[in-house]
Amino acid sequence: MKMSAEVNKVLKTLRIDLSGWTYPKGLPKAIVFTPPSLLTNEEYANIKLRQLAVPPGPQSSETLAKAFDNMVLHLRGEFDGNPTEGMGHSWRLFIGKDLFRLMFLAGMREEAEIEFDAEANRMVVMGGEHTFGIDGNKVYGYAVNTELEFDLAEAARPKEMSCRERGFTALYKRALELEKPEAVRTLEMLRAYRTSPWSSMARWVKFPHDEAGINFLGEIIYTATDPVGELYKRMVPRKLSASKFEKIFGKLESRVLEPNQQQRSRLWRSLFI
Repeated sequence: MKMSAEVNKVLKTLRIDLSGWTYPKGLPKAIVFTPPSLLTNEEYANIKLRQLAVPPGPQSSETLAKAFDNMVLHLRGEFDGNPTEGMGHSWRLFIGKDLFRLMFLAGMREEAEIEFDAEANRMVVMGGEHTFGIDGNKVYGYAVNTELEFDLAEAARPKEMSCRERGFTALYKRALELEKPEAVRTLEMLRAYRTSPWSSMARWVKFPHDEAGINFLGEIIYTATDPVGELYKRMVPRKLSASKFEKIFGKLESRVLEPNQQQRSRLWRSLFI
């Protein structure tokens, strides 16, 4: 699965526009910013910024509609499981338990469109086999028709965030230095909504490539019973020597089976050290 053509074009344009960027010396100060909304019409390199937030891989209309039902029931306290179970790792990571993000992604599919009216508290996803959404406090889903108090305007409003990752800081400061506001907004969009660590993203700006390998390894790390064992089989000796693997992930005989979420996150970060 390759990076979308839109993301690749943006990364290549950033490489040209921000030529000459360097990593900062020492620990950089945090950059505080408010990213564009997921519904923004802003563009960079003739690409809508909202397209940069979409995770790779297709999802069926039915899968999204069922996830919408599960999410609504979860918010009502009537669903205990993972509302996005069955979706790919990148989609689950992006959505979390955010109903607005799920509806945004559903509406970004090629055959779909979104009707959004903040004043009327209305957001409906149309296209494909299923139509679902919120109208006032009424919910119309795949199999759920109920009521839910959900402020769409507030959900759509981007939140202030901060970042001190070296890759992001280097690119951001270079964009400010060169007075390229469109590049600044693009970096904010990528940082706010894509899951890839910025040590990796900064390299992509230099050398854009597909993110298939990273997503595949992420799927193993976050879903496998024995993630380190699975990574070893996939990476040694084709990608890494046994000693290099152990330096990154620890000794194979000391690995944890069925690690918790914190341990899995630590493994994920190890990919980018």
